[in-house]
Amino acid sequence: MRSILQILLFIITGSTVTHARNTERKTKWNEIMTMACFHELSTYKWDTSESRRKVLCNFSPALSSWVYCSVTNYRVKVFTEDLDPIFKLINGECGSKWPKDEDFNLDEILSSATKNIKEKSEVNDPIDSPVIPDSLGLQRWIIALFGPVDNLDKGTIFAGLISGFWAIILAIGAFSKTLKRLNFRNSSRSPNFAWIKAKITSPPLFQRHAAYFGKWFFIGLIPTRLETITILIYVLFHTLFMTTNYHFDKLQLFSTLKIQTTLFVSDRAGIIAFAQLPFIILSGGRNHIVQSITGIKFKTMISFHKWAGRLMFLDVLTHGLGYIYLSYAERYTKYVWDTPVWRYGRLGVYSSIALVFFSFYFFRRHFYETFLFVHYLMAMVFIIACWKHCSQIGWMEWVYASIAIWVLEFIVRAYRCVKFGFPHATFELFGDEFIKITIPKTNHKWLSKPGQYAYIYILKPSIFWQSHPFTILEISDDSNEPVITIIASVKNGFTKDLKMTLEKESPKSYRVAIEGPYGEGIPYQNYDNVLLLGGGTGVISLVSIALSSVKSEIKSSPLMNLVWSLKSDDLLSLYQAQLSKLLNHGLDLDVYLTSSPPVESFTDLEMMDMSTAKDKLLNPTSKIQPKHYGRPDLEKIISEFEKNDGSLLIVTCGPPSFVDSVRRLTCKKINCNPTKVIDYEEDYQIW
Repeated sequence: MRSILQILLFIITGSTVTHARNTERKTKWNEIMTMACFHELSTYKWDTSESRRKVLCNFSPALSSWVYCSVTNYRVKVFTEDLDPIFKLINGECGSKWPKDEDFNLDEILSSATKNIKEKSEVNDPIDSPVIPDSLGLQRWIIALFGPVDNLDKGTIFAGLISGFWAIILAIGAFSKTLKRLNFRNSSRSPNFAWIKAKITSPPLFQRHAAYFGKWFFIGLIPTRLETITILIYVLFHTLFMTTNYHFDKLQLFSTLKIQTTLFVSDRAGIIAFAQLPFIILSGGRNHIVQSITGIKFKTMISFHKWAGRLMFLDVLTHGLGYIYLSYAERYTKYVWDTPVWRYGRLGVYSSIALVFFSFYFFRRHFYETFLFVHYLMAMVFIIACWKHCSQIGWMEWVYASIAIWVLEFIVRAYRCVKFGFPHATFELFGDEFIKITIPKTNHKWLSKPGQYAYIYILKPSIFWQSHPFTILEISDDSNEPVITIIASVKNGFTKDLKMTLEKESPKSYRVAIEGPYGEGIPYQNYDNVLLLGGGTGVISLVSIALSSVKSEIKSSPLMNLVWSLKSDDLLSLYQAQLSKLLNHGLDLDVYLTSSPPVESFTDLEMMDMSTAKDKLLNPTSKIQPKHYGRPDLEKIISEFEKNDGSLLIVTCGPPSFVDSVRRLTCKKINCNPTKVIDYEEDYQIW
């Protein structure tokens, strides 16, 4: 008796193919009915000495019974008069067994059988005339043959649904962005909408979102409440698709229930794994187009990327380990282990293990360049392995889509770099922690919004392939030679190596390429009041917003206040020019120094003659002094600013604990004042 795996292989492949195949419907009723009739009729005792494998081809009553059974049941199932699919299968099975000097016309055999056919119950063994097989016996074979191929088709449907889930999420993002554009100017909102914003769309899941949690290798970020809900729905759908709608052969005609369960789950896991690949590629890229359409932030897309990747990894492992178990249980390992399908299947499993292992926070934190290189390399290996693994089986459309997304992204990225040009940028070291990058704006059509960032490549042979994202601080007003100013914090890897070079020679010039700008920017113009809350080095995007506001020619610019908390006043000298511009335009700037105050405090400055104090503050060459000492009372600051009439936007960036505090307090204010428009924007990025 044939194994279920042999039957499945026959139905899937049908015949030898030599080109990559897209997914076809695997439930082919001509094959199911032909094989069900074959197996049922093969169990009967015929009045011939022919072997069981040849009796249906070489004994006329048996052949007539097979043709009649296959045709009549096929017609009932698919409502067609086209019998070629049946005749081709029977000819394929019997052609080599028929004598070459005899002509076997299946139409004539069918016609003759129709006239002489009898019910199985009407004849005695051994059978010497065409018979209609027992309906219950035939049905059990149909069920046994239907289950495996139906599982493949269900897997294809569920794969489309799980991919469609992410398409719906992106569509919801685009719809939400459109609504925001239409309703920003409203000074009041529905309490129900405020409740949704305060309890679902804006808050962290528990108490923190920006701060990492965990130990050793197992360190990560907790998604926001909305991200968590989205991920949980995705996991729920995935679990549902993997655990329901199986049709097992309980009579175990071909294989045991254990073998069937392993096969069905392994097949479905492999198909669903493929379906997640395009979204994983899309969400892991820089996807400026997706962000601009949907408004979904990069860090949210990365969160989705991680979770989709984790579930795909589980699917890949389930598929691979399941088939390894089947090969040992059914004792066919030696026949398939070195075939291309198995060879590239193992390569896909190994590369997915490497992808997940080197994605642990330990590698991203301490060996970011290594992580990035290995991630790209293993992703390429995985896609190649998928191509080779399924090129003769099907489901190639998922591979095509993944490759198309990746190639298109690289083309767009290359175009952005070429469009900007390749100027010489000046790199200057400030203290031990910061590098100021000044880049001539060679393309005057290149525009950025406050809060956007760009990737910088230094075109040196040793590091030209590395790129790092930096928030754009300012684009100068000089119409003749405008420059882009970027402040980079020194960390491990690229910036640490750059710092060591600049310690020997600073400033230093390098030819660079710029890719961007990326991100949606912060739509501060659509609010009546804007409160900017920054901590430490997170002030870059906030200063960028403030500079854009004071430069704006729009008469109805929002009332804006910039609050900056920092440990050391060294940062003040770094942003001296920009902060002086803001003060000169009357922007309310509150600087909090959390370390001990110096002998001469800002209070001393206030005690001076007021005109002298103002001159000192607004003079770009004099150092701006902190206005407060100690940690800012964020709740009090937000409460005071909330009293202003009109809509309020709170924007924050800074250390993780600082950002999490502002997020929680903002959600609290939204809940306490549900009719007032209070929105939250976070410029905290995760790379």
